[in-house]
Amino acid sequence: ATKRLAVWRLPPILMVHLKRFAFTEAVREKLDCAVDFPWTGLDLSAALAESSPSRLVAADGLGAAPVYDLYAACCHAGTLSNGHYTALCINQQDGHWYSFDDGQVSRAEMGGSAAVKVQQDAYVLFYEVRGLGRPPVLS
Repeated sequence: ATKRLAVWRLPPILMVHLKRFAFTEAVREKLDCAVDFPWTGLDLSAALAESSPSRLVAADGLGAAPVYDLYAACCHAGTLSNGHYTALCINQQDGHWYSFDDGQVSRAEMGGSAAVKVQQDAYVLFYEVRGLGRPPVLS
């Protein structure tokens, strides 16, 4: 027997919580393995139920497939007992990523090692569906 979980309707804003902490009877630790997630073009049409209104609209050509672009990430650096939270957000006006670290805001270069660091530290990912009135911003 096979079970399949399908989504009826997708939200305009999607938050993905990544499991970054492990708790067992003997061990409590932070998981810092890199998670490969899409920055743009997250297509969730395969997760939709066959009779979903979102799937039917996209098939009729009246709408688009539910494609999401990352617009923010909450990150946790450090250990379980001594860590620090920061945030990364994209500015829809200029298309650049910015790092929010306590009282400091600075432009973040998201290429190369910086992107890998985000993949290791990302804790919550914030996606927005394309077509909410703003064009997708590519970094």
